[in-house]
Amino acid sequence: MIEPIDALLTGWTAPGVWATTTLPPAIAERAQAAGWLPIIAAEASTKPDFLAALRQAAAFPDWVGNNWDAFEDAMTDLSWLPRAKVLVVLQAPLPDLAVDILLDAAQFWDRRHRRFAVVVSGVSLEGRAATLPRLDHIPMLGQRPPTRSSGQ
Repeated sequence: MIEPIDALLTGWTAPGVWATTTLPPAIAERAQAAGWLPIIAAEASTKPDFLAALRQAAAFPDWVGNNWDAFEDAMTDLSWLPRAKVLVVLQAPLPDLAVDILLDAAQFWDRRHRRFAVVVSGVSLEGRAATLPRLDHIPMLGQRPPTRSSGQ
């Protein structure tokens, strides 16, 4: 049986923004082996800490400011990143606005056929993060991998 994170990384399920109780072991290595660029941010519950953690993990360019508008611009740009497939891994709790921006970014990249996924991990998901689909509950039976080859 394929694990949910592997289903996401191999294309058996759609990218997007997902929640999980616990992160699978070696998530960065598994993402890299599947051709993804993992961006794993430190736990941060406040806006300044969250933005700083993402700035460091994603190696944001200098033009990315420390505000929500700049974060949104960065998440829908990603031109400084070397790979087409990006996996962002975050620890809950997250500011609600961050969840909304990440959901918008996932839709933005999906329309452009670029693989972009976010996994939010935490036992106690609150606010907007509590409404995210659960990675650990991905239905596996009867699913086929996508046939679309673009965006890989």
